[in-house]
Amino acid sequence: MPRIPDQFADCSIYFYENELDATEGGNTGGCGFLVHVPSDLHPGTGYLYAVTNKHVVNPQEANCNVIRMTRKAGGIDTIPTTFDAWFTHPGGDDIAVLPLDIATETLAGLKWWSVPSDQFITPEIIDAYRVGIGDEAFMVGRLVNHEGRQKNAAVVRFGNISLMADASEPIRHGHGPVEGFLVECRSLSGFSGSPVFIMTTQVYRGEDAERVVKFRAGNQIPREAIRDGKEQRFPGQIVVQSLDLTNAGPWLLGIDWGHYPLYRSVERGGVRDVSLRVELNTGIACVSPAWKITDILNRKELVNQRSDEDRKLKVRQEHEGAPAPENPA
Repeated sequence: MPRIPDQFADCSIYFYENELDATEGGNTGGCGFLVHVPSDLHPGTGYLYAVTNKHVVNPQEANCNVIRMTRKAGGIDTIPTTFDAWFTHPGGDDIAVLPLDIATETLAGLKWWSVPSDQFITPEIIDAYRVGIGDEAFMVGRLVNHEGRQKNAAVVRFGNISLMADASEPIRHGHGPVEGFLVECRSLSGFSGSPVFIMTTQVYRGEDAERVVKFRAGNQIPREAIRDGKEQRFPGQIVVQSLDLTNAGPWLLGIDWGHYPLYRSVERGGVRDVSLRVELNTGIACVSPAWKITDILNRKELVNQRSDEDRKLKVRQEHEGAPAPENPA
C-alpha cells in the first residue's frame, strides 16, 4: 500500500450523543465523513454534506446527532443536528446524508477535507479497471480507545476486498439484506460510518489497456495517453498506480456499516451449549457501495436545493459582483 496523503484523515468526522460528550471526548459514538457535489454552474465550488450510518443518528439506535470537527488552531467545534434533517436511503441501506450549511469563515478555521462525488466508485469504473477481490482498501475512522480528546485523531486501517458487491447476493446481517462489499480491514466496533477507499495496482496490456484508456478518455484525457502534448491512442501498456485524485484513484468504495460476526456456542463441562453463544470478530467490514450515497445525493429535494443555490449565486454575481464561494475541497 503506497503512502496515503494526509488529507484523507481530514474527511473523518465524529458523532456523539450530546455536546458534553463531544467536548470531553466521553463515551462512544460513531463516525462519518465529508463529501461534496461540484456545482454545475460555478466551476471550483460545490455543496458540502456529512455522511454517516442511519443507525448512528437514529434516536431509536445510537442517537448520536452531534458532529465534532477539529479546529486548525487546536480544539474542537460541535455541530448539533436533528434526525429529521437527515436524508436516508429509500431502499433501506444504512446510510444518512445531511446538507451542511456552514459559514465560510467558520469552515476556514476548521481542519477538514471532503471527498468529491465524482471520485465515488461506480459499476462502470469497476468494469473498466477490473476492480476486484484482493485490490487494496483503506478505511478512515474512529478507534474508540484512542479517538482523541482535544481533536479528532482519525485512524487509518488497511486491507483488501474480500467479496465484490452483488445485488443478487445481498449481505444478510444487521441492517441487511442489502447490496454490499465485504472488505477485510480488521474492522471493529466504533468504525460505523467510516469511508472505505479502494485503489488498484494493475498492468493493463492489449485489449485491457484499450478499454481503460477509452474509459478515461471519456471522462478526461488520461495522463498516460499524453506524450509531447499529443494524445497517443491506446498505448501498449499502462500501469495504474496513482494517488492523483483526478485520475486513477483512490476511489470512495463506500461506507462501513458494521463488521461481519462469527458466533460460537459455549462449552460447559465438555458439552456444547447451543443456547449460549459468543460473538467473535471476523475483522471483515460490511461496506455499502458509494453509489448508494449517490442515490441519496440525487434525491429530488437535494438536486433542487443545489440548483436553487446555483441560480441565487448567479443572480448575486450578476447584480452585485459577489465572488463565488471557495472550493469546499
